[in-house]
Amino acid sequence: MYDVEIGRLLLSESLIGYLENKANPALLLPCGGDFNHDLKAAEDDDSTDRESWAYPFPRNMLPEHFSFCMDQLPKKENLWNSSRNADMKYIPGKTYTVTLDGFIISDNVKCDMYKNINTGYSYSDHEPVYVKFELNKESVLNKFKLKN
Repeated sequence: MYDVEIGRLLLSESLIGYLENKANPALLLPCGGDFNHDLKAAEDDDSTDRESWAYPFPRNMLPEHFSFCMDQLPKKENLWNSSRNADMKYIPGKTYTVTLDGFIISDNVKCDMYKNINTGYSYSDHEPVYVKFELNKESVLNKFKLKN
């Protein structure tokens, strides 16, 4: 039987281990996807008003020099939720929704624009995430040994 809590912990530890191995000032690293955690919730949010698969992401486990792109936004709580519960048809205001999808970026990547696109969950139980990144010029030049 699959234990949701153990699965969530293993997924987080695996991702954190990958990022720690890639931590390098010359590496430009956006890492995006469905993190199976509520990305808008604070880590200390002990609310029980959530699905078993939607607990806060353990941001304190992120390696130094990494953060969620959405954390650069002034009001991430205003983002449209990127995922819905798939046990029923989507009904606005009734279906459980949460933000599971996002991007982790290294310090040398700047998030210029970030938004979850509201399609009314027309195509899937996840919504598209639009992100515009800006790479640190010095990191790019160093990575490819280019001159300014």
